[in-house]
Formats: sequence, C-alpha cells, structure tokens
Amino acid sequence: MKSPEHNALAWGRDGRPDLEWVDLPALGIRMTRVPVSRSAYACFASDYPPGDGPAVNVSWDNAVRFCRWLGERCGAADDAPILYRLPTAAEWESCALGRAVAEPAWKDVCPDFGTDADFAGIEALLRDAGGRFSYSPHAWGLLRPEPPLWEWTGDLYDPEKNCRILRCACWRGRLDGAERTLYHRTPTPAQGRPEVAFRMVQAVL
Repeated sequence: MKSPEHNALAWGRDGRPDLEWVDLPALGIRMTRVPVSRSAYACFASDYPPGDGPAVNVSWDNAVRFCRWLGERCGAADDAPILYRLPTAAEWESCALGRAVAEPAWKDVCPDFGTDADFAGIEALLRDAGGRFSYSPHAWGLLRPEPPLWEWTGDLYDPEKNCRILRCACWRGRLDGAERTLYHRTPTPAQGRPEVAFRMVQAVL
C-alpha cells in the first residue's frame, strides 16, 4: 500500500519549518521521514524549481549547506543553531535494514553483483515518472520514494579524491538483507545528479 505524497518539510505560520521526523532511538537520532522536498529546497535556493517530489540534482556540498542554513533558520535568536546533517552510511544502512549496524557493508570494496543488482536505465525510469513520486512504507516508519533514488550520506568514499558515499535500496534484483543497500561513488561532492536526493538527521541526546 502506497501513501499519498509527503513533504519532508513545510513552512509553518511562524516562519519556522514543520519537519516530518521519525525518531530512531536505537541510533540516537531522528531522520526526516522522506527525502527533502523540492519546495523545501527551493526556500534555500531561489533558482531551484519547487514541486512535491524529492529535491534532486543537488550536490553534496549544497545538501550540507541546506542543512546548515535550515539549522540556523530553526534556532531561536538567542540559541545556538540546530545541528542538522546528512546521515552517515551506517545510519542510512541501519534504517534501510531495520536494524542497527556499526559499519556499512562493503565499506572498502565494491562487490560484483552481476545481474542481481541492475541499476541500468534508472535515469530513463525517473524521466518517465515526469517528476511524480509516491512513497512506500519502509523500515522503522520511514518512507521510500518510488521511483527509487540514491541518497547522499555524510561519509567519505575516497579521502584523496573527496568522493562521498551514496546509498540506495536495490530497485531491481533478487538480493536480500545487507545486499539490498549499495554504495556508489561520485567524482566530486560539487556534482548533483538527477537520481540523487538527500535526507536530514538530527542527534537526539
């Protein structure tokens, strides 16, 4: 059963955002239920087209800037900014699997899945959707966008090249368990992609 469209962030009457969070006590964080929406990101980037679906074509650098900007916006005038950030790869994988993991799978080596995890054609799938997304229930109360998307994490893939780790639930294939979360490296955190979105997390003390 798929839910209607959701926004990860909507602006309230007092000028502060209403964030749709899921508490994850096993990880000591809370996470936005869905990826940050286009309209939410457009509040930060005035030249970004608003809409109901997830904000894509956002670089890692700009996703981090959005988290920082939103934290400053949400904090009271006499308080420190709220510390929003991107999830770590281990946090993202824990949420995808519905259980806490200390280290992300295949941290150092990308496995050869053959035809079991085929992401070929995902760009065409996203184009065919015409920017329209629905959301399917996922582990721990989170919602997964359909068509599926890669999502930024805060972790480095290659420190020398400054590559960042992307995560995505396997959208085509027969793999189970940990194999259903993969990583992908991108050449630079300054590059956005049409199949890449992002969520935010906040530490809960």
